[in-house]
Amino acid sequence: VEDLFEQLRQKDVFVLSDVTYAIVETNGTLSVVKKAAVDYLRPSDMGVKVKDEGLEVVVVSDGDLSVGSMHLCGKNEEWIRSILKSEAVPLSEVFILTVNTAGHYTLIRRDGSLKKGVKK
Repeated sequence: VEDLFEQLRQKDVFVLSDVTYAIVETNGTLSVVKKAAVDYLRPSDMGVKVKDEGLEVVVVSDGDLSVGSMHLCGKNEEWIRSILKSEAVPLSEVFILTVNTAGHYTLIRRDGSLKKGVKK
C-alpha cells in the first residue's frame, strides 16, 4: 500500500478520492487518470490553440556537438555555429545548448550564465 501511495504522489496525486483510474502497467509503473474536476486545466479545455514548438533536444553538451540531436530538430552544424557566433560564445565554453524545431534555443555557458533566444 505504501508503494502504491508513493507512486500516486509521484503522479501529483495526494488525495485518493481524486483518482478515477489507477492501473499498474506490466512494467510495474503506475498510470493514473484523475477526476476531471481536479486535473490540470489545459489550453484546449479553454478553447485556446497553442502553437507546437516541436521537440527540444540537447545539441551541445559539455562542448561536444551531437549530430544525431541536430537531425532530430532539423538543424545542422552551420546553424548551431551561427547561434554561437551571434552570442559570441566559443563551442568549448558551452555547457548545454538546447534547440527545438521552431528555432528557440537555450544556451548555458560553463560559467552558469543562461541565454534564451530564437533563430529562424
